[in-house]
Order: sequence, then C-alpha cells, then structure tokens
Amino acid sequence: MVRRNITEFKEEFKDFKYSIYNKLNDLDSKIREVDSKVVHVDSKVKEVEYKMKHYVAATLIATTTFGLGINLTLKQSKNKLQESTQVSNMTA
Repeated sequence: MVRRNITEFKEEFKDFKYSIYNKLNDLDSKIREVDSKVVHVDSKVKEVEYKMKHYVAATLIATTTFGLGINLTLKQSKNKLQESTQVSNMTA
C-alpha cells in the first residue's frame, strides 16, 4: 500500500512538474511577445522623434527665411521710398 502511494505520488509529481514547465514556457513566450512589442514601440518613438526634429528644423529655417524676406522687402521699400522722395524733392 505504501509503495502504491509512493508510485502515485511520483506520477502526480511528474504531472505537476510538466504542468509548471508548460506554464513557464507559456510565460516565456508571452514575455518574448511583449519584448518584441516594446522594441516595435521604441522604434516608432525614435521615428517620431526623428520626424519632429526635422519638422522643427524645417519650421525654424522657413520662419527665419520668411523673416529675412520680409526684412529685405521692407529695406527695399524704404530705399525706393527714399529714392522717390529724393527725386520728388529734386523736381520740386
């Protein structure tokens, strides 16, 4: 009777051991799946950061260029106004 209990215990323990082993494998595969998703999200974040840096740089360049263009236009208008004032003063 004791021998039978020991044999039954060994079988139950073996089943329990395989059950734990299978659960650990499932957890490992889920961890790998989550890791791959984290890597994917991390690469997307880096891609967005890269695009934002270029967007900010392009915006700064465009704003600066636009500002310089306005400044240059204002200077040209001022010069033309001064020239026309000088011409009108000379004719008057």
